[in-house]
Amino acid sequence: MLLSITGGGLDFAYVTSAESTGSTITIPASAAAGDIAILFDMATEENGTPSSTGTPTGWTSLKLATEDVDAIYPFGANWCYARASYKELSSSDPGASVSGMSGDYAIDKMMWVFRPNFVVGSLVASTWSGQATEGNPSAQTISASGQDAPLIAMAITANHGTASLFTTESPAFQQTVTKSDSDIRFGFTIYGTGTTPQNHSVDASDTGGDPADVFMSGYIRATAA
Repeated sequence: MLLSITGGGLDFAYVTSAESTGSTITIPASAAAGDIAILFDMATEENGTPSSTGTPTGWTSLKLATEDVDAIYPFGANWCYARASYKELSSSDPGASVSGMSGDYAIDKMMWVFRPNFVVGSLVASTWSGQATEGNPSAQTISASGQDAPLIAMAITANHGTASLFTTESPAFQQTVTKSDSDIRFGFTIYGTGTTPQNHSVDASDTGGDPADVFMSGYIRATAA
């Protein structure tokens, strides 16, 4: 497991990831009660809106981004929806299935799991930036400076068929994790106690969209019980 950029104190470790191209995704069996899971869910519907676009049951939404795309057909409403959510896992969650969005054009999901070395008392999420666009995503700032650790700064870039890349990471993320077909990329930096969280300037590539590029970023911080 990858630990934070510091040693000792309250900390998180990155555990594992999962992915899916269907309407559900399975929480990794290696996850445990008390872990923090981040879920990214993206779907596009031809001539309509994807189904089940709400926040999955038991999860908390971080950001919803939508775009009426004409990359599929030049006429009609073809909607791309993408949502990031988080959850503190319970003992019944590892190996369980999470129901999410479904679209007849494409579906992409990915989940990342982090493990605290302490009992979490509360989780606080920043106001996340997010965009779905057929053009070039706008640069974003993760405003983590001045926040208390432990904290995870993170960003997600995605589309349905082309390798997604970060074009700016300042400072560079501690680690990036990519879906097996490279169309979802997740970057993060863990700040444990004893470190000073920094602002992160981030930007994502304009892939031409298939059918849209999605770009989201923000942080989650925790307090001990």
